[in-house]
This record gives sequence, C-alpha cells and structure tokens, in this order.
Amino acid sequence: MLKRFCFMFLLTIFIMTNKSSEVFAADFKIDVSQTANGIVSVTGTPGAKTVRVQIQKEGEKLKYTYLYSKTNQNIYPLQLGTGKYTITVLENVTGNEYKKLSSQTVNVTSISEKALYTSSIQLVDYKNSKTTINEMKNLIASAKDENEKVMIVYDYIISNFDYDYDKASKLSQGSSDYLPVIDSIYSAKKGICYDYASVLAGALRSTGIPTKLQMGYSSDIPNQLHAWNEIYVGGTWFKIDATYDTQVKKANLEVNIKKPDNKFTIVRYY
Repeated sequence: MLKRFCFMFLLTIFIMTNKSSEVFAADFKIDVSQTANGIVSVTGTPGAKTVRVQIQKEGEKLKYTYLYSKTNQNIYPLQLGTGKYTITVLENVTGNEYKKLSSQTVNVTSISEKALYTSSIQLVDYKNSKTTINEMKNLIASAKDENEKVMIVYDYIISNFDYDYDKASKLSQGSSDYLPVIDSIYSAKKGICYDYASVLAGALRSTGIPTKLQMGYSSDIPNQLHAWNEIYVGGTWFKIDATYDTQVKKANLEVNIKKPDNKFTIVRYY
C-alpha cells in the first residue's frame, strides 16, 4: 500500500522580547555578502542550548526557521524574492521560547534564480557529500544533455532506494530537528521523502541544474506532509516525486517522471 511516505514537522517558536535596549551576543556572525546569489550564512559556536536561525521577508507572514546545525552547512536561501529580509539568530530558553542572540536586516535588490537553486544549503548540503556527488557525476558523465542527466539520477534513485518506515516512525515520535545528511542516505540507500528530495536536489544542483526542494501535500498521498522536487530544464520548471515513484516502480506500475502542478499544495520550498 502506498501510504505514510513522509514525516516532517513545522515548528512554531515564541521570541522573548527585551523591553530595554537590545544587546546581542557577539558569538554569531551573519554573512549577507552573497544575497545576489540568494543565500545568507551564519557562523558561530553554540553552547548546550538549541540555536535556530529565523528568516523573514518584509510584507510576508511566513517565516522560515532553521536549526543551527553542527553537521550541515548553515547556509540558508532567500527564496521569497527581492526585498527587505531580517535574519535573526535565536537561542532556546525553555520549551518553545527563544531569545535573540544576533539580528541583521538587509535589502536585497537582485537575486540570481540559477545561483539560488544550484547552491549548497543546509537542507541540500552537497558540498559536504563528496562520496554521493562524485558517484552521481560518474553516472551522468556520458549524458548528452540536462534532460538525460535528470533521467539518469532520477532512475538511479527510484531503482535503488527504499522508503525508511522505521525512520519515519521514530521521527514521528521525537524531535523536529532532523536534517538530511546526503552521504549517509546514499550509503544506506533508504530514507524518508525529505531524504529522497535532498539527495536528488544535491545531485542535480551540483551539476548546475536548478532544483527546488518543496514540502507540503500531494493528492497521491492524502493527509500526509510530503517532500518532492521541482527542476528547471530547457526553460521550464517541472515537478518530480522520486519517493512516490519508487513505490510505483516496485509495484511494477508505469512511472511518469513529470507530475502535474495541480497534484501538489506547496507549504514551504527551498
């Protein structure tokens, strides 16, 4: 049965306000020098408490909140387009309450969409995934064009990966801070939908093919949060769902790589 393909959390946090003049810790630095490429980065040394990075664009209700990771790159996308962004570093106080450690506002006047969606970011960290990326590059070395590269990577994943039901079950009962580590997923040849989408995005981005990781809902998997990809080839964006197609192929049913947009409801994208 094709069910329970993905488990993901959407995090809500509360920021404590400081009514006196704000004084931020100097331990974390926010780098906005690459905003034209659609990314910002944060560096610092967290203590025992959880640190998160929150990014909000002026005029947008949606905030993107990330874990400050000790394993993946702390590089984050500015996927909401040009405008004024505020990047805030937060430290957990108790429960869902956080205090500000650092904050910076930047006015972004231009973004290269290709640079944005070929960047190695926290959720698609291919720069720290040399084993996977090298093997994928060898696989596509003989490809004649970008369409063939996409097909080779996609076919390899849906033919060799399995859905990790144990991981899905454990994550559903635990922390919301899971991040895909591409080399670990590739080595295990299994993962949840978030993992599939991260591996595929990393493989394609590393070759210069713009690829989005999208999260939300699919009509093929009702009432379950899900993750898939959107790829730019030949002047057109199209969606693919490697997790779902892995199961379709295992059931010996016909697989169609390109999915219609109306099958998906996007909640967040990277």
